[in-house]
Amino acid sequence: MSAGAEYPDAGTGDVDGSASKVAVLRPEGDLDTGSVHELRERLDVVLNDDHVSTVVLDLTFIRFVDSSGLGALVEARLHAEATGTRLVLRNAGLQPLRLLRTTGAYDAFTWG
Repeated sequence: MSAGAEYPDAGTGDVDGSASKVAVLRPEGDLDTGSVHELRERLDVVLNDDHVSTVVLDLTFIRFVDSSGLGALVEARLHAEATGTRLVLRNAGLQPLRLLRTTGAYDAFTWG
């Protein structure tokens, strides 16, 4: 059974003192069929916020990503591109990295 994804410490911060903000999401657990809806909802909120210029998705505490989680990440990248928001992934563990590299999705993302 999946532990699901949780979002502690999600927040925003100023970018260069301007009105633009950086939103940081730190999901925890698994990004799978049972939990990916929450990630999509969170990403929709920040990607549709006109004051957010960059969204950082910190994957430090993600243990597992399945095809639905991968789909949500790709969908988020496309949504970010459509809204002119920069999406940055960081700190992916071994299994998420392996999935992204094996599927060819790794190079579609900005890493930071």
